[in-house]
Amino acid sequence: MTWKSIVENDCSSEKQWKEDKYDCDNFSFLFASRIAEIFEVNTAGVAYGEILDAQTKKRIDGHAFNLILAKTERGIEPVLFEPMKNKYVFWNSNGQNIIENWIYKINWIIFF
Repeated sequence: MTWKSIVENDCSSEKQWKEDKYDCDNFSFLFASRIAEIFEVNTAGVAYGEILDAQTKKRIDGHAFNLILAKTERGIEPVLFEPMKNKYVFWNSNGQNIIENWIYKINWIIFF
């Protein structure tokens, strides 16, 4: 199974978001834990940072999401995965990382 098929078939986004009860950190830690349990790999990290509005560039909030280290034809590449939306984009360290209308910024990452 490839990372692309794993994230495209992930069911994390089916869970209902609930403020302060089941929110972004729960989604991202669940995804990373599920990948470790089912596929026995630990290359799905949990990232925490902030999201900005892609149009205005204004900060929306702090946010947790996943950063996956995926093996590609170019080598190992980081992939930003948004488990709440079941969407991903290859991480660009020199540019804006946008999924839908959010720009993602990373403050820290944990792999476990």
